[in-house]
Amino acid sequence: MKIFLTVLTVFLDLLHAADGATNDTTAVKPSRPPLIVAVERGDRRAVEKLLRDGADVEVRTSDGVTPLYAAAFHDQADILQLLIRAGAKVDGRAAHGRTALFPAGAEGRGNALDVLLDAGADPNARSDPGELAQTPLHMAAVEGQVETTRRLLTRGARANVWDDRLHITPLYLAVLAGHERAAALLRERGADPAITDVFGQTPARAAALMAGAKTRQLLSATNISLGFDSRSIVVLAYLGESQERRTYRGNRVAVAFGDGSLIATAAHCVDDFAEAQQKAILAKPLVFSPYHGDLFEAEILAVDASADLAILRVAWDEHPAVPLADDQELEGAKEMFVTGYAPPENKDGTRLPAPRQLSAEQLPVVQVTVSNGAPRVILGGARFTGPGWSGSPMILTGSGSLGGIFCRKDDVHLDALPVLRNRIGASARAIRELMSAQGIQMKAPPRGWKGPDDAAAAFSAGLGWLDSQAGRPPQDALAAGERFVQRRPNSGQAHRLLAVSASAMRSPGAGELADTHFREAARLAPGSVLVHASYGWHLDTRGRTEEALAELDKAARIEPENAFVRATRLKLLADLRPNEAELLGQRLVAEGSDIAAYWFHYAGALRKLGKHGEALRAAQAAVRLASKEQVWYRGRLADILARCGQLEEAEECHRELLEQRPDSPTFWLWYAQFLVEKRPERSTDARRALQKCESLNDPPIVPPKVLDDLRVQCQPNTGPRHEP
Repeated sequence: MKIFLTVLTVFLDLLHAADGATNDTTAVKPSRPPLIVAVERGDRRAVEKLLRDGADVEVRTSDGVTPLYAAAFHDQADILQLLIRAGAKVDGRAAHGRTALFPAGAEGRGNALDVLLDAGADPNARSDPGELAQTPLHMAAVEGQVETTRRLLTRGARANVWDDRLHITPLYLAVLAGHERAAALLRERGADPAITDVFGQTPARAAALMAGAKTRQLLSATNISLGFDSRSIVVLAYLGESQERRTYRGNRVAVAFGDGSLIATAAHCVDDFAEAQQKAILAKPLVFSPYHGDLFEAEILAVDASADLAILRVAWDEHPAVPLADDQELEGAKEMFVTGYAPPENKDGTRLPAPRQLSAEQLPVVQVTVSNGAPRVILGGARFTGPGWSGSPMILTGSGSLGGIFCRKDDVHLDALPVLRNRIGASARAIRELMSAQGIQMKAPPRGWKGPDDAAAAFSAGLGWLDSQAGRPPQDALAAGERFVQRRPNSGQAHRLLAVSASAMRSPGAGELADTHFREAARLAPGSVLVHASYGWHLDTRGRTEEALAELDKAARIEPENAFVRATRLKLLADLRPNEAELLGQRLVAEGSDIAAYWFHYAGALRKLGKHGEALRAAQAAVRLASKEQVWYRGRLADILARCGQLEEAEECHRELLEQRPDSPTFWLWYAQFLVEKRPERSTDARRALQKCESLNDPPIVPPKVLDDLRVQCQPNTGPRHEP
């Protein structure tokens, strides 16, 4: 294991004479200074000549290697003396702030070590902050170099020195790496085995945890006694709808606690729901319950970013829940289960279905602490828990109480040596503190849950629909939605998922099928903003604007501040009643001046009223605030610029659109329409843009009639055009 030099030696023997004696350095690659190459080769004569010729004794390679560092690494004692006499700084810093003693100690270069120490090198020199092996003694110990460890200790190296980040000592590294002789020597010379790292671990404890990680098994939650109802653990899903597209961002884990109506998860698992409001995306946390075998909307009650903790509420009648561990229980905990839906291993790049069965990893408690003001629980020696487990509960073994919520992993390696594999979570105390701060009340959990007999099958069917959103053909989503509705015919959300799937289809009858299930969803879940807003958007895409507005009005009464609902209502009013839309737009951009969709649809209303100057300012604001997904907002800006006579600026907008999305038939359509109407002298360019649109329009996005009309418009007499 070479920690300090990934590649130091450059083999250039074939470039030199057979006896190795040459002063010719002209063949050396310019990327490595000739003096360092000569040092690496052990060519004393070449080094002497280069020094006489004025070579810089402190020159360094691109990766930070100096001549002195290279000489120490290769144990070139005589060359070290040459370099020191020539003025090389004996404690000069190389890569990562290391001196030449670091490679000498780690590589067991006793001769080089003696030369450096005799020249006054500091045996306690420290490398850059954040380095784990922060002194030469750390380096020697982690490599198991007994002799250089001995010499460093004899020449004044401090046995109990620790790094500035984790408080890891040389003995800690020697024990962790399994170097018994080096560890014994350190203890003999005064190294204290009771010194702990920042997590309170002695060297022996840390080594035991890391050894345990190698043999740890992932447990099936159905085959072990967890001490609580595993149906308390739920799946949290993100499904967003916007004017650009529908977005599925995968599943997260959460757990019901208290009276069953409260849900805890990691704060970063709900970050994108706050982002959705900013981007006017229709997205609310969707909770799949294995107890009910159904899908529910959740409300985010509180978020503590510093603790990485979020608490949600779901309005179901009942649900199994985990009791919160009290402080005494938490302080005495020795082990916890991290319990969740382990992400499947994906070795060939294909997307695998979401797991249906719970898994658990049993981990020892390293520390219950407060870090940066946030109560935390830290588990150690993990092997499996990591990405995809966020939000999973940390359950106390024995009692089955909720000890914390898994938030992040903290793996530390020193080259190939695993040093820490900690798993950090917001503790039960953090949950109670957040509830208290937000005035969230918790009742005692009920007992004796039963749940529907077919809950497991329905739960699997619901997850099957989520699987279908991950890049699968639309017909797969439709079939999965039908299976879910068959299992849960009285679920408004199940009907909504099927309706959403049908709405995405272009086959005959798909629109009517979507209508049927949207209506049923609205009947079963009249208080769901997701149902009414989704239905309204579907109706708008079918050209049924008045009906769409009626559904969005229902959604607005349920959740007046919802940005997607507000923006979509503004869009519809701009087409139907632009004067009313202008007043609404003025109010929305005043209340949400940083929401691009408000400005965009406000610009549409102003354009409809012929107020092109005001529309231009609104469109420019929309483009300035737009996300990457809202790049198409430039199309409206281009149109308004053209109406204002700013044709060069308008064409530049079209070109920017095509640079970012050259495969979009819609953008090529807009460009062709612009050329036809505003640049009639460039009919050839217009026809080329039309041809590009047609070549990309498979499957059809631009309706054939629009293309037929544009072909006519490419002739001298042009007709009206589509407005973005």
